[in-house]
Amino acid sequence: MAAPRKKTSAVQRKAVPAVAGGFEPLHFSSKAPTEERVPIFYIDDDEYTIPKFISKSLSLSVMDRARDVGMEIAVTEAMEELLGEDGYKALLDCPSISDDDWDAFQTIFRDLVFGKPEEQGKGRR
Repeated sequence: MAAPRKKTSAVQRKAVPAVAGGFEPLHFSSKAPTEERVPIFYIDDDEYTIPKFISKSLSLSVMDRARDVGMEIAVTEAMEELLGEDGYKALLDCPSISDDDWDAFQTIFRDLVFGKPEEQGKGRR
């Protein structure tokens, strides 16, 4: 059984709590930000988009899903979710994607979902 959550007021959150280990607890919102979409690729003159903000909870869910189905399938599922059915299908049906194009797309997608490798592991300590 999960531990019950304790509600805190805005006033309580502003005060820096005394926590063992000397860190301040993180505070998250349960509300998703408004989804703004940005272009990720074009096929001919058709624009395909992805959310501008990708929650790291999605990154975590991809890694969690990978435990059951493997990383390739989990990332493919995330790709379909983020691109939408039309964007994902457009990639599947595009005969002109080269190895270099695919490598570039995968790098961009990975960086958007998981963060750039040089930024990973650089949390506050």
